[in-house]
Amino acid sequence: MTARRPTGPTYVETSALLSWLFGEARADPVDECFEVASALLTSALTMTEAERAIARGEALGDLSADEAAAFRAALADLTDAWTVFDVTDDILRDARIRFPKEPVRTLDAIHLATARKAARRLPSLTVVSLDERVRENARMLSLAVAP
Repeated sequence: MTARRPTGPTYVETSALLSWLFGEARADPVDECFEVASALLTSALTMTEAERAIARGEALGDLSADEAAAFRAALADLTDAWTVFDVTDDILRDARIRFPKEPVRTLDAIHLATARKAARRLPSLTVVSLDERVRENARMLSLAVAP
């Protein structure tokens, strides 16, 4: 199955968000997905993972306090209008199931369960992820994947 650029609602998984935030090599296709999506959705987990990545970079000396503050501001600006799903008991229950392509790490299972919940409300949902295990499972769960 070929990846496509989303034009409808889009679930953003942490790997894609961090690539965009830190300007990594694969950030441009992620940015294109953000630009054309009709709505951007994510998990509260994504927001926590992004904040932790900034804090980790600062603690390790890879980011100065000013750089960390700039990344936090960019993150806040980008995600201000996003729909953020809480990690609820029903998402955690869904994350416990066996996924089509195991093994799946716990946090990835929470992302997949959240995306599946969002897709029940928004059948044209696309998952934006750079994590191959998440991408493969999303496809096998009949979710569109980009970039």
